[in-house]
Amino acid sequence: EDPNKVKKLVESPGMMNLWENMYSDTLGELQTLGLLGIVDARRESDNSDTDTTNLDGGGTQLECSFTDVTVRKRLVQNLPPRLRLHADQIVGAGDDSDSIRQGSLLLRKELANIVAPAAKSQSVKGFFTAGVAKSWKYAMAKFAKGSGK
Repeated sequence: EDPNKVKKLVESPGMMNLWENMYSDTLGELQTLGLLGIVDARRESDNSDTDTTNLDGGGTQLECSFTDVTVRKRLVQNLPPRLRLHADQIVGAGDDSDSIRQGSLLLRKELANIVAPAAKSQSVKGFFTAGVAKSWKYAMAKFAKGSGK
């Protein structure tokens, strides 16, 4: 696998325009709700609790403060019902970093429980489609990549 795969996809010509066309309405709604800021990356953020993501390699960034309990509550409302059952634990208590970390771990665990059955099924299908030798070689490459070798 190409280690620069994501970078090549994200930075390919025209990709930013496609991304903006696809997500501009959603980003605008999140900005209107106060959950997300779209800012000029050249200005310094005035909030050290704000996470930023550079959108276009230059001037545009997304900002979101995940330490703000109101933001976390609004985001959790958009999760599927199965995950909203754990909303209070996922949101955590106020700005307590340990509580936020525990909520994040719970969300990851529950997402893994949702994804795991389909991932296992896909792996079995791939095993039979590609054959034993190719599947083994692919699996070993993935394990080596995952362990940092």
